[in-house]
Amino acid sequence: MSQRPDPTRESIQRAAELLQRGAADEAATILNSVIAKEPGNSDALNLLGVAFAQRQDFAGAADVLRRATHMSPQHPGAQLNYGNALKRLGRLPEAADALRKAIALRPESVPGRRLLASVLLELRSYGEAVEHFTQVLQTAPADHIALNDRGLAYLALREPQLALADFEAALRLKPESTSALSNKGIALQQLGREVEGLKSLEAAERLDPSNPTAQRARAQGLFVAGRHADAVDAIDVALDVDPNFAPGWTLRGEALRAQGQIAAALSSYGRALALDPTEWDAIVGMAAAHIETGNYQAAIEAYNHAAPLRPEHAGAYIGRARAARGLGNLAAALYDLDTALKYEPNNTDALTLRASINRELSRHHEALADCERALASEPANWNMHNNRGVLLDEMGRPEEALRSFERSLELNPNNPDAFQNMGTALLALGRGAEAVEKYDASLDRDPDNVDVLNAKGAVLVAMRRFGEALQSFDKAVAKQPSSAISNFHRAFPLLSLGRYAEGFEAYEWRRRGERPFVPLPRFTQPELAPGQDVTGKTLLLYSEQGMGDIIMFARFARMFADRGARVVLATYPALLRLLSTLGPQIEVVPPQGPAPDFDFTCPLMSAPRQLGLTLETLPVQGPYLSPLMFNVETWRSRISALPGLRVGLAWSGNPQYANDWTRSIAFEKLRAIMDVPGVSFVNTQRDLRPSDQAAFASVPIVDYRTQLTDFAETAALVSELDVVVTVDTSVAHLAGAMGKPVWLLLSAVSDWRWLENRSESPWYPTARLFRQKTLGDWAPVFAEVKAALAEMAARKRSGQ
Repeated sequence: MSQRPDPTRESIQRAAELLQRGAADEAATILNSVIAKEPGNSDALNLLGVAFAQRQDFAGAADVLRRATHMSPQHPGAQLNYGNALKRLGRLPEAADALRKAIALRPESVPGRRLLASVLLELRSYGEAVEHFTQVLQTAPADHIALNDRGLAYLALREPQLALADFEAALRLKPESTSALSNKGIALQQLGREVEGLKSLEAAERLDPSNPTAQRARAQGLFVAGRHADAVDAIDVALDVDPNFAPGWTLRGEALRAQGQIAAALSSYGRALALDPTEWDAIVGMAAAHIETGNYQAAIEAYNHAAPLRPEHAGAYIGRARAARGLGNLAAALYDLDTALKYEPNNTDALTLRASINRELSRHHEALADCERALASEPANWNMHNNRGVLLDEMGRPEEALRSFERSLELNPNNPDAFQNMGTALLALGRGAEAVEKYDASLDRDPDNVDVLNAKGAVLVAMRRFGEALQSFDKAVAKQPSSAISNFHRAFPLLSLGRYAEGFEAYEWRRRGERPFVPLPRFTQPELAPGQDVTGKTLLLYSEQGMGDIIMFARFARMFADRGARVVLATYPALLRLLSTLGPQIEVVPPQGPAPDFDFTCPLMSAPRQLGLTLETLPVQGPYLSPLMFNVETWRSRISALPGLRVGLAWSGNPQYANDWTRSIAFEKLRAIMDVPGVSFVNTQRDLRPSDQAAFASVPIVDYRTQLTDFAETAALVSELDVVVTVDTSVAHLAGAMGKPVWLLLSAVSDWRWLENRSESPWYPTARLFRQKTLGDWAPVFAEVKAALAEMAARKRSGQ
């Protein structure tokens, strides 16, 4: 007896044959009839989904295939086709889930595993993608596309050697593959074989000049090779063909940013994000560009957008920490770095930045622990050995510091920072002459070594042998006229010798070169030229460097105003109220806040150059800053009862300052001047280092740290004192700018602004300079200060 035919099965079979011939519309008509009779028929629903997909209606396909998988979760074909439709719709996480189910039902399915691997590649799940591509290739070793794609996953996993092997295998199977050729070029460049890499990229472009993929890969290769302008030209050709490729705009932004064209780079990043708001590299590139221009808040907002896209990626947290540091929010920066290290415990970028911030906070032991942790992971990290040495030097452990610098130089003999720092450590050990001998011995072997000439010059400056230092820097500049290091450091002996015109010209090199010593923001308005007429113009002066520098150079705002300019001075929040006393013709604004329209810009430390200042023409000014009267009344009531001579004390500055080890004094040592009869000592500095706390608590010093909320408060306190005794820090400049008697305790390695062999200062008529004769020996200085205090206290007692 013959079996009766099944009309439904025959209809489904007929529809399948039509789909194989591409007759999607006819097949859909048959399948819809079947589904009308049997709405839960998963085979019919599956094939109807295929019909929708053939007609490029992937949304319709996904809807029908979702129904099929719901009716029959164990249907491998429906799960596979559903995953494919979801992939075409860009719904990648859902696609991966469906494809994993399909493979679980049919593990031998090469198409399903290959499709899953490609989805995982797009999802940046590179390790899992490699596993599935490998299984595909075990069954189909001649699959050149799977080889190429696995190579891409290896590249993302920072395994360029494995990636190169896959790309070369793909090319043996298909020599004309532009994708494999392009990717091979990128792998070669990651391996440091830049010339071979660029040749491979150019070969891909020759095979298919109109292929934007090849053009983009070549642009990437040019970028890696450091040919940034050529990279922009290449990516522009690719974008002419395919302007909607977001990563292309991102690469364009990277190449422009590398050339310092920040505004154009931001525009390119913006184009990338308009096309794909999740384009990670564009987001972090835009954030980095904002950091370079000092727009830290915008950088934080960009990183806030980036972090949720890759929550376990340390990069966004590290970048946001840099921006927070730029805003002075060190607590937030440390929080982000701790988050980054939770996901990547051995990330040396995070540990390096964390060490720097801990150093800023005077938490040297924590900073040293960060260095040790990084070195445990990367013992050959020469830069970290150098950083460790800097910390040890600042902690008063120069012998250990010297060993760190020597280890750094063993790992990288061409390491100018460690070479110079070695000289600093030798100086601290009283072996400055030995440092010069080491540099001279090196120069005997290589007389044209600019790094050694610079290091020698720096040590000679510290030894106050300014003429010899200038000779060393001059030789370095003659060898490399465009060296920012040589030209910038040349400024210090010139300024120390009082040769201000030459010195301030050389000082402009602080903001030049690929890695400027003082990165400054860029503006669309032009920068003021030396000697330019400012009559009737609005000039934006903006702050840079330390608080003391700003207070010292704020006087030049008045000089520009006297020449007819309307001056807008952008400065840090802690200085806003104080600098508002410069005069009514000077408007003081915060650095990130709204500023009035302006015609020209000028960084504050460039003002002497623009004004043509020399030592002879430095104006003898009276007080140019003053306290606010309502603050003065408050402070007068606080300290009016203090008996005898009222002496303000400041003994330490910013620990980030390179020569802080020479200028700051441990409070324990300063106790040597604090037993003068008839003197009340008052703390005038806001921050107290942990290492000073015990000694500070053991002496009778009046302490108002919690009330010193900004420099206007400090100014009001200083106004009620008889004299301020201070190291070279912001309090010294504040007292001098107010015309108060200020006694400076200067190291033998003192700053350029105090000139040479002088006990007075042309910058501050009320300043008296007490100088070390021998580096590190404060005892004679303290004896001189103590005698002067006793004399001053006696005069006050006698009413003089």
